[in-house]
Amino acid sequence: MKIFNGKARASQIKEELKKEIKCLNIKPQLAVLSIGDDAASEIYIRSKKKAAEEVGVALLHINLQKNISTEAVSEQIKKLNADESVNGIILQLPIPEHLDAVYLSNLISEEKDVVGFTGRNLGKGVLGQEHLVSCTPLGILDIIEQTLGEPTGLKVTVIGRSNIVGKPLALELINKGATVTVCNRNTPKDVLKSLCLNSNIVVVATGQPNTVEYNELKNADLVIDVGINRINSKIVGDVAFHSLKLNNFAGIVTPVPGGVGPMTVVSLLSNTIKAAKHQLDCRTQRSRKSYFGDFSKGKEVINLNHVFAVVEDYSVKGNQLANEVGISSATLSRMRSSRDAFFATKLSTLKLIQQWIDSKKGQQWFEGVVNKSNERTAEFIKGNPERFRALDLEKIKKCIEDPEIKTGELHKQADIAPMERSLFRRSKRDITSMTLNKALKVQKWIDKEQK
Repeated sequence: MKIFNGKARASQIKEELKKEIKCLNIKPQLAVLSIGDDAASEIYIRSKKKAAEEVGVALLHINLQKNISTEAVSEQIKKLNADESVNGIILQLPIPEHLDAVYLSNLISEEKDVVGFTGRNLGKGVLGQEHLVSCTPLGILDIIEQTLGEPTGLKVTVIGRSNIVGKPLALELINKGATVTVCNRNTPKDVLKSLCLNSNIVVVATGQPNTVEYNELKNADLVIDVGINRINSKIVGDVAFHSLKLNNFAGIVTPVPGGVGPMTVVSLLSNTIKAAKHQLDCRTQRSRKSYFGDFSKGKEVINLNHVFAVVEDYSVKGNQLANEVGISSATLSRMRSSRDAFFATKLSTLKLIQQWIDSKKGQQWFEGVVNKSNERTAEFIKGNPERFRALDLEKIKKCIEDPEIKTGELHKQADIAPMERSLFRRSKRDITSMTLNKALKVQKWIDKEQK
C-alpha cells in the first residue's frame, strides 16, 4: 500500500506560492469572518493563519458576537467586498443557527470567494467557465494529477454529495473528462460496492468512520479519504484504513490526518493569490477606461494615429495639443499635456504606444529620443568616467534579473554605492528596460571616445 504524503506536497506548493507572491506588487490579504466562539473554528483559523504567514499572505481575522443580526453581518461582508486591500473572504462555518449560512455566503463578492461556495462560482463550474474552485476539491484534483495524472477517461466514484466536497468535486471531474458517479446515504450497499469495485478512483466524504473498507476498495488505484472524525481522542477518516493495511491494499491511499487536510489549506492560499492577480488585472482595465473613456458607451473616441502625429510635431506647443489632436481638455488632462509624460506614462502603461513604436515612423522617433537621452547622460558622466566604469554593469544586470533579490536590496547585492544610486531608478523593471540599457550604451560610448 502506498500512502500519499499530503504534507510534503503542500510544502512544495507553498514554495511555488512564495515565488508567485514575490512577482506581485502587493501582499495578498485573506479576511476570515467568524461568528461566536466555536472552539474547532478557532483551531482551523489558527492553522490557516500559520500557513498564510509561511507563504506571505496576510490574514485578517474578524470575530463577531454570537447574537449578531443578519443585517450587521451583511454590512461587514459588504465592507470587506469594497476593501481593495482584501483579496479573499471566508465566512468560517459553522455559524449560529439564527443566521442563514447560504444567504450570507452568497453576499461575498464572486472575485473574493476563495472557498468557492457562492452560487455564482458553483454555477460557473456547471458551465465549465473560469472560476475559483472549492478548496477541498482543488486539493483533491492536485492529488489525482500527482498520482495518476489527468483524470480524463478514468472512472470515479464519489461517496457523499455535500455542497463543500461531493457536488463541486463531481463537477470539476466531469469538466476534466472523467466518468463520475455520486453516491449518498440512500445508495444501496450492493450498488455502492459494485461501483467502487469498478472505479479507478474512490473519494469518500461522508463524515462517517468506516464507511467503506478493503472489500469495496480492493480494485481501486487511488482512494481519497476526506473525512475527519474523532474517536476516543484519535482522529480517523471515513475509510477503514486498518482493513486496507491488513489486506495489503495495492493502490494509493490518502491518510487522515496528513492527506487531504494540508492540501485544502494550501488550496485556499492558492485561490487567494489567484484572486489577487485577477483583481489587479481588473483594476488595470478600469484604469485604462478612466484614461481613454468607454468607447462602447458613446464617450469620446481618440484617434491615436492622429495624436501620435501631432505629439511628434514639436512645432506644436504643449498647451495647443488639445486643439490640434481634436480632443477635449478634460481628456488631455487625463493623459497629461507634457509630451514626455504623455509617452512615458499614460500610453506606455496602456501598451498602446507599442503599436506605434513598432511602426517604421515610430522606430525613427523612438531611436532619436533614446540617442538624445544617451547624449545627455554621457555629458553628465563624461567629467569622471572612472567613477562610472567602477560600476559592474553586468553584475547589476544579473542581480536585476534574479527574482530572489528584492528591489530594496539591489544596491547591496550589486555593490552600488549610495552616491551612485541616483543613476538607477528604484523599480527593477525600470532599471532593466531604461536606465541599465542606457548605462551599457553610454559605457560603450565612453570606451569608444577614449580610444
